[in-house]
Amino acid sequence: MKKHLLILCFLFSFFISSASILSDKAKVYLFTCQPGTEIYATFGHSAFYIQDKENSIDIVFNYGIFSFDAENFLYKFLKGETFYMLGIQDYENFLWGYEHREMGVSSQELNLTPEEKDQLYLALITNALPENREYLYNFFYDNCATRLRDMTEDVTNGTIIYPNFTQKQTYRDLVAMFTGKNTWLKFGIDILVGAPADKMISNHDKMFLPYFLRDNYSQAYIEKDGQKKKLVISSQQLIPDFPRQTASILLSPLTAMCLLFFVALAISIRNIKKKTQNLWFDFILFLLVGIIGMLVTFITFFSIHPAVFPNYNILWIQPLYIIFAILLCFKNIRYKLAKYHYFNILMLASAFVLSLFAQSFNLAFYPLMLTLCLRSSMQIYFAKKNLP
Repeated sequence: MKKHLLILCFLFSFFISSASILSDKAKVYLFTCQPGTEIYATFGHSAFYIQDKENSIDIVFNYGIFSFDAENFLYKFLKGETFYMLGIQDYENFLWGYEHREMGVSSQELNLTPEEKDQLYLALITNALPENREYLYNFFYDNCATRLRDMTEDVTNGTIIYPNFTQKQTYRDLVAMFTGKNTWLKFGIDILVGAPADKMISNHDKMFLPYFLRDNYSQAYIEKDGQKKKLVISSQQLIPDFPRQTASILLSPLTAMCLLFFVALAISIRNIKKKTQNLWFDFILFLLVGIIGMLVTFITFFSIHPAVFPNYNILWIQPLYIIFAILLCFKNIRYKLAKYHYFNILMLASAFVLSLFAQSFNLAFYPLMLTLCLRSSMQIYFAKKNLP
């Protein structure tokens, strides 16, 4: 870190003492990094690389720096108050880090004028100062890719015209493209992300993903005074993409939830025949769903993430399940909770209806919802029969 600050101070002082920051031979590149195996690297990464051999400048500007060791990191992440920072890295070290993590890196040289390169470099240097380098990270609207897109547009003396990709997609669709093989990650995201993620978005909005930013840049051009020129001069694969293994679907959320439903069905049939309950099953089921419901409730109502409210999953993943799980242990109270189960079934039905037009549900939600509906129905049945 000290080394980076010294480099930064040197670069800034160089700007102050020079009329032109970069030489005429300076080059600006957009780096796009392959998605990694870690959860935080699932969607890839973008960075700017500035090369100016005459001034011995060979650094990468990286808006993706954060620390898991930051105070209350998990709480702040869930609440949407995670601060990322702009860091500067040596070119060779940057590439070594991604090769070591088995993530490919491609580069695109941007077709900017010397004046535009100076403006971009100055903006990056200014943003990298200690008092400016932190920013409030937002996955959809303000991240390592959107920052580079916006800065390119700001410094370009003209209008950047992007290709007209006509495919209609939502934020949830795009997330699914990168988490499709990690079905449990997609399952968790679909629980926590609400209805705003299902709106159709523009091609410009899609560039929150590094690969979409790269693909748009490759076909974009700059228009000024009726003249057009390509935004990207040349492209190069600096580190080849590494092969990724296809995840097994044997234990996918859909498979697991279907198995859970059939287990619940078998237990329910046995309960009716034996005229006795398996309270341990309902206790574990309701307790786990209730704990997840607490997380969903917190994120829906207290997080500042813009894509989590409203979240209609809260209709069927309720914190109240925790209370009910505990009260199952008390027979006299248990039988008085039949009205709650009617209400619960109504909420499950409402969530199902809303999933048809208001919010996209993960397919694995439906067998889980059926399981909850079935066990609530069994609680009503036993309360009416007054059976143990």
